[in-house]
Amino acid sequence: MILALALYVYDAGLMLPSDEFVLVRKGHGHWKPRFGANGWKLAGREPFLPNLLTPWRPMVRVQWAFEDGLQGPRSPGGVVLPSINAWPCVAAGALLLLIFAALPICLFLYPVTVFTLSVVALIYGNCILTLALIYAQRASLGMTTAQFMKLAGECVSCPPFCVNAIRKASLHAPATVTLSDVAASLQRDEDRESLRRQLEVRIREQIETEAEGTLRMERLLRVRDDLAKVDVE
Repeated sequence: MILALALYVYDAGLMLPSDEFVLVRKGHGHWKPRFGANGWKLAGREPFLPNLLTPWRPMVRVQWAFEDGLQGPRSPGGVVLPSINAWPCVAAGALLLLIFAALPICLFLYPVTVFTLSVVALIYGNCILTLALIYAQRASLGMTTAQFMKLAGECVSCPPFCVNAIRKASLHAPATVTLSDVAASLQRDEDRESLRRQLEVRIREQIETEAEGTLRMERLLRVRDDLAKVDVE
């Protein structure tokens, strides 16, 4: 069980460049930005670990230009983010409970062989069901056949990887969104302030490594000043 948990956590994590963040769906049509751990860079990338108790939430990568700040042009046609129906999400949640709740109970509290084998059969059956539901939506998620087959091979050979199937499938989806779109979609003041702080940290980091007097330095300084004095709207 410790190995299964370690594999699940390892597979859920991402290494994000400084100019990328992740949008995680929180409820119907609502997406929230999440950044990597800026103080813990590995090979220039920031480790990011999503909420391990909510594997059914899709997430997409978003890249932004440091020099543009929040003032980049809005996405033509509005925000475009992947949609995935509820059934694969339900299957992912059920798989989480089977592996990390039902299976430990059968192994350690009620070690009856027939119960344990039944749970194992349900786990593999759930993996196949989850993959079948994702396969039906692979086109809308931007997944090629090769990408789906790779995901299927990982999930069948290691069921803890399948708990992350929704996350990994949604990461293939193209996201058309700008920082302006993200800021405008945030409903709470705390979320907008958190977004601004995350941007400021990364802008300062770029300023520290940029050569003096360059055009990019001027643009970075302008973005820094704008973020410091203007509310994120």
